[in-house]
Amino acid sequence: MKFENDRRKRALEEIQDVVNQSDRTFLYDMNKISETEGTENMEFKSVLYASQAILGQAVKKLCNMMEGPFFSTLVKDSYTIAYASDADSPAAVRAAMNMGMFGEEPPSGKVVVCSDAKLTDNEKTQISHDVTVRTAVYPEIVSGNGEGRGVLLFIPLSFRRH
Repeated sequence: MKFENDRRKRALEEIQDVVNQSDRTFLYDMNKISETEGTENMEFKSVLYASQAILGQAVKKLCNMMEGPFFSTLVKDSYTIAYASDADSPAAVRAAMNMGMFGEEPPSGKVVVCSDAKLTDNEKTQISHDVTVRTAVYPEIVSGNGEGRGVLLFIPLSFRRH
């Protein structure tokens, strides 16, 4: 959070070492929640609850991917996450693409789209088109089980092992 400027600065300086020492690194800046439109005046406790919910979704999606080809799905060294919810899954993906939870840089590779709902072929086609137009890279889409309206994106970052 911004009120922890010294710690924040030290943490940002150490990120590259963390990436160098791990198989995959997922970066999440809680301060991004309070920068999202409509949440500027959110209480700190609410920011923590929102972070808990988003990170919980990310862990669930990662666990589900562990049953499949995890390392061929998440091929980059570092990712951030983004979450949005809408009855229209392609609209949720478009919204989430603007809400990455770390940095301001554009995606540096294949975005992995994980939906709660079971996606139709038309929805997959629309999502693939929308993400490819934004990133110039065809996304990986992991369709859900038919429950929920959310989509969680794993957006690759440019941090790489040296």
